[in-house]
Amino acid sequence: MKIAILGTRGIPAHYSAFEACVEELAPRLVQKGHKVTVYCRKHYQKSRLSLYKGMKLITLPTLKNKYLDTFIHTFLSTLHVIFTDTEIVQYFGVGNSIFTLLPRIFGKKTFLNVDGLDWTREKWPLPAKLYLKFSAFLATVFPSGFITDSKEIASYYEKAFKKRPVYIAYGTRIATASKSSGDTLAKFGIEKNKYILFTGRLVPENNVHHLTSAYNRVNTDMKLVIAGEGTYEMSYIKSLKNTKNPGIIFTGFLTGDAYRDICCCAYIFAEPTEASGTHTAILDAMGYGNCILVNNTPTNLETIGDSGVSYDGAKKDISLQEKIEWLIANPDI
Repeated sequence: MKIAILGTRGIPAHYSAFEACVEELAPRLVQKGHKVTVYCRKHYQKSRLSLYKGMKLITLPTLKNKYLDTFIHTFLSTLHVIFTDTEIVQYFGVGNSIFTLLPRIFGKKTFLNVDGLDWTREKWPLPAKLYLKFSAFLATVFPSGFITDSKEIASYYEKAFKKRPVYIAYGTRIATASKSSGDTLAKFGIEKNKYILFTGRLVPENNVHHLTSAYNRVNTDMKLVIAGEGTYEMSYIKSLKNTKNPGIIFTGFLTGDAYRDICCCAYIFAEPTEASGTHTAILDAMGYGNCILVNNTPTNLETIGDSGVSYDGAKKDISLQEKIEWLIANPDI
């Protein structure tokens, strides 16, 4: 088959779950003999590659704006793909559902991964929330089919629109060894099993401020390592980094061996996000055999199953502090 993937920032992946999904999924499709094209954003795809792991990369411009970046790029990508011999168009992100009808008019099949309930995220102003909520309805009508990685999200669509998406869970690589070169840890002045780790974007909905607040009240010699960055929430990032606690270490985004090293050596992996959907950072940490501590949202609890610990997200940093202290005091857990 000839397959095109639209709606993500592109690959190589170094930003979020959608890009990580494409980087894992697309090469496997290539290995099965399919021809895969991935549409990339000009400001994200710095390498300007045209081929990557057997995939064709098409880089198109967009407006680097929090609200219009994805919309404009997916619109341009859709206009491009309809004039190609692509047979199947795979979209990511519920906000892109409006574009999934046009390729169908041109004889192509389209599929959409809806992700979480994006309109519930505080980062969006009211007009964006209304658009995303309407897009959820369009996801049940416009594409040939729609997909979710969460049973919780599938249940929402079934109740709200009487249509149930195909459920395809995310997976992760299972670490066969927890060895670290030590270089990454030495670079940031940390030691194995002596730090709490967060990996992900520094945005308000991920509640990293709850984690730093909780950590500041914990009496421990463990460090708090925050591996990630942000793109648009600069005032929020500045407020996080404006800390006087020397135990809090910001590493920026890590990839490859550095990401592996930082993940496999943590004492606790903490995920305080309240955003819905499956967070692949949790799966990564589970694959490394970490002790997982998550906000008790339904989708986070679905992700960890019986292989992690949760705290009461409604109590914010208070409950988070209590669970961190409990895990530090009970290493056998």
